[in-house]
Amino acid sequence: MTKLAALDPRQAQIVGLQFYGGLTMEKVAEAIGVLNRHRESDWTMLRALAVK
Repeated sequence: MTKLAALDPRQAQIVGLQFYGGLTMEKVAEAIGVLNRHRESDWTMLRALAVK
C-alpha cells in the first residue's frame, strides 16, 4: 500500500476503502468524490498491476 500510495494516492485510497473498509464500489466513488466511471477506470488499472 505504501508503494501504491506513493505512485497514486487515489488508487491507494480505493483499495483501502474497498478491501479494508468494506465499501461497495459506488460508495468508494462517493467517498473519494469521483464519478463511478473514474473509480472503475482506476480499479481496472489496479487489477492490471496486480497481475504483473
